[in-house]
Amino acid sequence: MNISDTQVAIEFVVAAVAGVAALLLASALGK
Repeated sequence: MNISDTQVAIEFVVAAVAGVAALLLASALGK
């Protein structure tokens, strides 16, 4: 299975954005 670097980069960015959004949401709900 050959995964292109572009696909990996896109998935990494999506995961990072989702993680940050989750942290912000948790912080907002925590307050």
